[in-house]
Amino acid sequence: MPDVVGDTYDTAVEALDRAGIDLDSVTLDDVYLDIDAPTAEEAAEEGDEWRVCFQRPAEHDEVTSTTKVHLDLGQWTDDDLVQECPSKKDTTYKIPANDPDYDDGMDSDTTGGDSSSSHDGTGSSSSSNVGTVHPGSFYSPAGATGVTKAGTPMVCGPGSDGRNRWRSS
Repeated sequence: MPDVVGDTYDTAVEALDRAGIDLDSVTLDDVYLDIDAPTAEEAAEEGDEWRVCFQRPAEHDEVTSTTKVHLDLGQWTDDDLVQECPSKKDTTYKIPANDPDYDDGMDSDTTGGDSSSSHDGTGSSSSSNVGTVHPGSFYSPAGATGVTKAGTPMVCGPGSDGRNRWRSS
């Protein structure tokens, strides 16, 4: 198995192909709790934005025709706050404000992302449309609306884990 950790998705795929690894045996997963794993087509389309953070099997491990290869990907551009792989899978957030334990030092609700919240003076808050969102990603507050890249309307509400997540409306 070649070492592809740190490579862009495009570079990693080229290395795997050169090593004779069947690309249909490659499974993609995300490393951030608030970013969904891309499909192979999505990763290829934005191949310079996706980076391999972790791989299984490890470098130099033997790979056979039945070996499943797993690539855990992180995505970032020059505009992102976080531009490096986390130290462990599922332990960090690409958007720090999406972490439920995040404290920005301000005494207000953490909304994460680019939402706009306003308080109406009654103690409740209302949220507007936040733009492009990722299905299943953590978000706060409940009731916020957004849309996926594919144009599917989404609303933020309690997920199976009790945290507010994006789901189709």
